[in-house]
Amino acid sequence: MELAELARRRTFEKDISRILRQDLEKDEKLLNRVAMYSGISKSHDLALEALPKRIESQSTVVSQSQPKNRNPAFNLTIPPSSTA
Repeated sequence: MELAELARRRTFEKDISRILRQDLEKDEKLLNRVAMYSGISKSHDLALEALPKRIESQSTVVSQSQPKNRNPAFNLTIPPSSTA
């Protein structure tokens, strides 16, 4: 991005921030709703951050629960039926 675009974007972000702050100060219901959604969002962020560890933990449990010494007699393959 060019420097001018970044400056316009920063100005826009500041203006939106100011307008939102003013609206939140005027309307307590809106402030409570934003706080609730913010909490939900943070909760989802934490769950997403923990997800790789949970997946790793589950795959460790699954790999440990598989029997190591399998009986080869149970590894049967059924030959295709021949119609002659």
